Amino acid sequence: MLLGLVLLVFAVASQVTHCVDDDLTFCLTISNWTTTSSLVGTIQTKYTGWAAVAFGSNQMGGGVTAYVGWPGSKGATVISERKVVDTSMPAFVQDGTSAPIPQGINAQNTTGIFFSFVFPASQFPQTKSVDIIYAVASTAPSEPDSAQSSFTRHDTADTFSLSLTNSSSGADASGARPLVYSCADSQGTFCVTFDPSLSPSDNFTVATVQTYYTGWAGVAFGTRNMSGNAAAYVGWTGTNGSPVISERTVSANAMPSFVRQGTAVAIPQQAAAAMNGTGLVFSFLLPVSSFALSGRTNLIFAVANSGPSDPDLPNSTFSIHDSYGTLSVAATGADDAVDVPQAIASSSFCADARGTFCAVATRYSEYTVLTVYSVYTGWVGIGSGTGMAGSTMFVGWPSNGTVTVSQRVGTGHSEPSVAASAAFAPTDAPPGSVALPPATGVAFSIKLAQPAQGILSVARASPLIFAVSNASAQAPADPSSAFPMHSSYGLFALDVSGGPPGLGAGKTADGAALVLVHGLCMFAAWGLLAPLGIVVARYLKARQGSWHAALFCAVGLLSATGLILVEVYVSPAVSPQRLRFIGSRSAHAIIGTSVVLAVYPLQCILGCLSRSFGWLAARKAHRWIGALTVVLATANMHLGLAQYNASVVFLVLFWVWMLSVCLGGWYFGDVLVRGWLGPPLRKVFPANPQPEPQQANE
Repeated sequence: MLLGLVLLVFAVASQVTHCVDDDLTFCLTISNWTTTSSLVGTIQTKYTGWAAVAFGSNQMGGGVTAYVGWPGSKGATVISERKVVDTSMPAFVQDGTSAPIPQGINAQNTTGIFFSFVFPASQFPQTKSVDIIYAVASTAPSEPDSAQSSFTRHDTADTFSLSLTNSSSGADASGARPLVYSCADSQGTFCVTFDPSLSPSDNFTVATVQTYYTGWAGVAFGTRNMSGNAAAYVGWTGTNGSPVISERTVSANAMPSFVRQGTAVAIPQQAAAAMNGTGLVFSFLLPVSSFALSGRTNLIFAVANSGPSDPDLPNSTFSIHDSYGTLSVAATGADDAVDVPQAIASSSFCADARGTFCAVATRYSEYTVLTVYSVYTGWVGIGSGTGMAGSTMFVGWPSNGTVTVSQRVGTGHSEPSVAASAAFAPTDAPPGSVALPPATGVAFSIKLAQPAQGILSVARASPLIFAVSNASAQAPADPSSAFPMHSSYGLFALDVSGGPPGLGAGKTADGAALVLVHGLCMFAAWGLLAPLGIVVARYLKARQGSWHAALFCAVGLLSATGLILVEVYVSPAVSPQRLRFIGSRSAHAIIGTSVVLAVYPLQCILGCLSRSFGWLAARKAHRWIGALTVVLATANMHLGLAQYNASVVFLVLFWVWMLSVCLGGWYFGDVLVRGWLGPPLRKVFPANPQPEPQQANE
């Protein structure tokens, strides 16, 4: 009996709880069990169908173990242990082990799901924070009394990180409370640490803020928005290297009002052990009344890379935040190290200085975070490859203060279809190295498992497409909603194969312009000058034969210019994954390179042989190969327009033009020149005195 009481007290005192919001979307409490090899997880949610949690991962995949629970038909909770292989239904492993609700955990909702389960302690290390994914739904499984039952897709899902206390009680021998910290994400966008054991008096605690951002960081307690005159503490580094703390109040979405200079203190030893030495780190005195030591405290945070206007004055103004968010923390958890993953490589791209579209890919050891943002306010999208057909796309649009992200599959020049399963996990905020400009209209960040679901290669640069629009989606809260056509789009590349963060080889905005000029050169050569040269050769050569040669010399110059532009566009510094010339996997590249580097020079040689030496065989070959060349060039221009994502209307106009050129050339030659226009032309353009060759010279 005494042993059981001791174990119960131990379990109650060693609990750590995390709620994703105040609406009871999902709350997880970790408690000790009767054996040191196991822990108890307790889940509460307002959803009534099923709830699931998986430890040690930030997205679906990797074979991690998940625990799914739902109410059985007789009232008992059914626990199902599953293995998460990909984004499909997790594979059943075995029946899970339910546990009594630990003492001290009270039901916060009388209708939602509320259950406890036992899981191995090895899945939740006590020396570092653990990435966790959760999912909940309101629809019950098809067979609620069977742990092997299938269940519907989640209504909502997300990720967070959590750490377990190293202490077996709520206070040490001296009565001091354990270290408490919480991070907005596992990248270290914002972390706050409380260390009451080092407070100089009973009225204050020491708070430590850490972020990858370098300009300023702020935190306000007891609120979830910029209102209510909540106390806020903003910190930055002065010109002498010392932290400057500014105490403010927040009452609206504007510059917080200055109250007084805050008290900066040395970073506590325990908190210093948790820091990684990068970005902004500072500690300050915080009134104990600001932080609920016996419950949960809501807080908002904001960070920026731009420093204040006068870094030595606590009442200085400062720029708008680059990233912000909310947290709900409790004084019941402790840890002695923050496990913040380090970026391996990053790559960025902006279409222009205005911010039409920007993308940043930050690669970590197990996943890549892809952040896209735009000044456009309707929607922003990014996709793999160089065209819409078959592209894996991610499209985001605003929805009630958040952003809905929808994974799509490109089907050509039409609205992309919704992907059968999602290959990404949303994140609350971009990595700390990403600074969103104040004019940002739409932005979102997603996590992709290595090698980034085939979208971003870890070995070479990856070709990508983007599109943006100011028009909104029809049903913003629905990921499967229809959305209007883009207002702007383009091609680019990102390279996360190596190098320090921020130094990836993202392609510049000039790439899209290079492709456009390439297309214009090729169209002028083969859609204008080449047909005109054929008309001259067929109907006017005896009178103006030199014009035929001059026109096709211009065709050669324009074709060479277009090919050089493509060579610059696919240069190794920009896109080393693109194979040049005949080695390319693109039909457009193969045909275009063959025509410009092989067929066109052959035509020039045959033309010279025919004209200079009178070889009849060369003349015939020149005619037939010339016709074939124009046919290939015309087909290749269509392929190029399709690869450039030209609209159906533009493709139709192209073929109308080419058909008009053919009919116009025939009408001019066979109807006019060889008909009633013939005699006047013969007077204006007398016959060439050089006779055409009649036979071959052997």
